[in-house]
Amino acid sequence: GSWLGSDASTGSAYSRWYPAVPRFALYISGYLNTPGNRLFIEYVTGTSGVKSLRIPPELAPGEAWWVREIELPQAEKPLRFVIHAIDGSSTKQGWLGFSDPFLIQNIDNLQTAKQILMIFVVTAGAFVSFLSPGLLLRQRYRTLSFLWIPLPGILILALLGLLAWFGPERIKPRWICRSGLAILLLFACYALARVPLTTFTSALERRVLAIVVLVGLLGVIKSTYSLGPAGELYAGRISRTLEPGGRADSRISFHGVQLVALRASPHGGFAHEFYYPWSYSSRGPIASLAVAPIVLSSPVQVNGFMPDAPWQLFDPQGFAAYRISMIVLASCALITVFGLAAYVLPGNWPLLAFLATVSAPFVIHEVYFTWPKLLSAAFVLIGAYLVLRSFYFWAGFVVGLGYLVHPSALLWLPALAAMAFLFGSPSTLWISARRIATLSLGTFVWILLWLLLNRGSFAQNYFLSYVTMTASTKLTLSNWLHSRMDSALNTLIPMNLFLFHRDSLETTSIYQSSSPLIRFFFQYWNTLPFGVGIGFFFGYLLRAFWLGLVKKTIYVSLIFVVPFVIFLVYWGMSSGGLTREGLHAWVIGLIFTTVLIWQLFPSNSQAFWRFCNWTLLFRGVENVLLLLLPTVFSNNMLVQKQFEISDIFCLAAMPAIVGFLAYYTFFIAEGVRKQTPLSNGDRSQSAEKFDRKPI
Repeated sequence: GSWLGSDASTGSAYSRWYPAVPRFALYISGYLNTPGNRLFIEYVTGTSGVKSLRIPPELAPGEAWWVREIELPQAEKPLRFVIHAIDGSSTKQGWLGFSDPFLIQNIDNLQTAKQILMIFVVTAGAFVSFLSPGLLLRQRYRTLSFLWIPLPGILILALLGLLAWFGPERIKPRWICRSGLAILLLFACYALARVPLTTFTSALERRVLAIVVLVGLLGVIKSTYSLGPAGELYAGRISRTLEPGGRADSRISFHGVQLVALRASPHGGFAHEFYYPWSYSSRGPIASLAVAPIVLSSPVQVNGFMPDAPWQLFDPQGFAAYRISMIVLASCALITVFGLAAYVLPGNWPLLAFLATVSAPFVIHEVYFTWPKLLSAAFVLIGAYLVLRSFYFWAGFVVGLGYLVHPSALLWLPALAAMAFLFGSPSTLWISARRIATLSLGTFVWILLWLLLNRGSFAQNYFLSYVTMTASTKLTLSNWLHSRMDSALNTLIPMNLFLFHRDSLETTSIYQSSSPLIRFFFQYWNTLPFGVGIGFFFGYLLRAFWLGLVKKTIYVSLIFVVPFVIFLVYWGMSSGGLTREGLHAWVIGLIFTTVLIWQLFPSNSQAFWRFCNWTLLFRGVENVLLLLLPTVFSNNMLVQKQFEISDIFCLAAMPAIVGFLAYYTFFIAEGVRKQTPLSNGDRSQSAEKFDRKPI
């Protein structure tokens, strides 16, 4: 190692030469991510002289030893290799170390099997915990909309997490969680055994449940694959984000679980350390509270340290259990898409709207990137349903709950206000104003409660200053407008981000400049065209948007265009596209409305419609590439020896699930096309329900 009692630069060091083998491993320590520090494998080839292979700089074990597997490019016929380390940093955390290379020959298969078993158990337990309360409610009230299925489980588990946090001191949080979950699961099994699922759900609804489970499994499998793309944030750690870039948000909700486990104050020392430079009140607590019972019921020991331990399939610190629970939570939240679609669409159209949404690359990505924004969007969709049902206070009330999941829910209150204005009857100015006021009052209840609970400590930090920020430039009116224009174009225009803002700091690793391939795939979670699938964008969505502007101008303008402009004014300082920043409800709403407009105004060209359906099938290719190509491109290996069994399974399962999802979406879309008569320029009969004229 290069540590000699201080952080002073100690130059470089070479190991001895070793005969080349196809694959070997070495221990690394210190901080490869500190500028000036580098670690190389230099090898001599039979034809091309000396070449070098850099150890990824995102690996930063600190004061620990991590195993890193190395595979030499066999096509270049390496003969021998040497390890070359450079300590060129004199700053804090400026040292690094490495061991002699070695071969991994024996793997503890029993330990691997135990960890894989725990992944399946926690996944199954999470699905049952989140879905069974809603299904039991549906069992009792057969006319209950399927949209409500996820909500009871989320709220019950959040209350259980709250009880574990502030419950009796003599009873540890883990035992409160285990007891509560045991009661819930036993009661659910008993009730569903007495009255089977088939007796109170339709075949269509059971298909939706199956797809939700499939999407959740896809996210869990992606997170179980041991390799990640070059520049992955927190690479090699249990809290690895699965993506390059500087977004640590995927692990922020875990800090809430830590507070529950430690029974620490939300505004004390632990919380300050966990959330800095933000605060506990900056983020909503519901997601953390809802997954806490599942995490604490697992055989883990959640501690008060940052989740930076070396990565393994199922870690004893509880982060894998947290990640699985958050993935399942996000996938269950997608049921609300089908519930809303079933309220306004006939036949198999609701299933098509649901499948078109959940198979979108952006949605797939946001399921496994474990921030709670999809869940927050689900609360907005429930609010939209309640607005259509004329329950305005309760619509705002649910959006307020969404705010306690993630503050981005609040930004879509204007869209719901527009719906209250457009779809309400009668439509006088005074009555519309009263509806909007009632809607806002429901939301304000939760905002006021959150302010009171955090009194003296409530802070949004610099979140509130986003409206005045620009993209790395001095604040002037010209720069402010330029940033907003760039953000709009990067979000809405295909390839604009990649072609004209490829050097954006928003689309690169914090450790080193990312390759063009890595930057290209940022478009799938930063921009609308790739986020919905580039073929779907040019086929389904553009036609629907054009028809919406022509035939329902005020609806599209007030529900989608105006809220987007408001969001752009607020968050438009980003140079990397806006979809990931909080446009989740907006993107889902656009996909849903695209299918709605196609149902209202079917295409009179079967050939064009068939082409659009093929774009849904092409999404399978896009999703496989999104899940695997940046990672495969970044590594000289497909599997790591120490995770060989799980990696092979993941590599087989991800394309299989994505392929089935794409084919089934295509199959349903083709069925809908064949069952729908040609429009000949006329609307479908169900369009009449949307004929209410705005004032």
